[in-house]
Amino acid sequence: MPVGASASIFGLISIVNHGFIPLGAIAAFVYYLSQKTNPPQILESASLPSKQLIHSSKTSNYDVNTFRSFQRNFCIVYILALFADGLQGPYIYKLYEHYGFQEFQIAQLYVVGFASSLIFGTITGPIADSCGRKNVCLFFSVIYIVCCLSKFSHNFWILWWGRICGGISTSILYSTFEACYYRGHDR
Repeated sequence: MPVGASASIFGLISIVNHGFIPLGAIAAFVYYLSQKTNPPQILESASLPSKQLIHSSKTSNYDVNTFRSFQRNFCIVYILALFADGLQGPYIYKLYEHYGFQEFQIAQLYVVGFASSLIFGTITGPIADSCGRKNVCLFFSVIYIVCCLSKFSHNFWILWWGRICGGISTSILYSTFEACYYRGHDR
């Protein structure tokens, strides 16, 4: 077997062992937890003018099914987004090194990504409040696609702009998705 073929097979096995197996275990655990939890039921009390939360296992099937469907859909999308973001981390340095960039150029690309996450992370919340959390989560998908497509270029400045998009998408991923879940859960 040629050396290059064994290296690519080892890389594939490494990705499977270090990526898919732990992710599958986490997804199975989250799914198990989602099946065991019941949403709180909101009932109107005759003595109180406001609504109160009563935790009951005797909720209607429609409420439980709607809640579990929402929870399952959110977990699938969120875990896939986290997986995509986490999968890039270990391999970006090798990709930049393969493109022939020097260490200081690679460091600049990393700093640009972290700085854009820092800067845009401070305004992600107010933007999500004004534009809508679901819309910002959809914007995450678009900007993350731009970030990933920039990795195919050997041009330093395209990679630079890709890292800016990556920083923005990371700040959205770790703030707005959870706020969107909380808002959807609250309904």
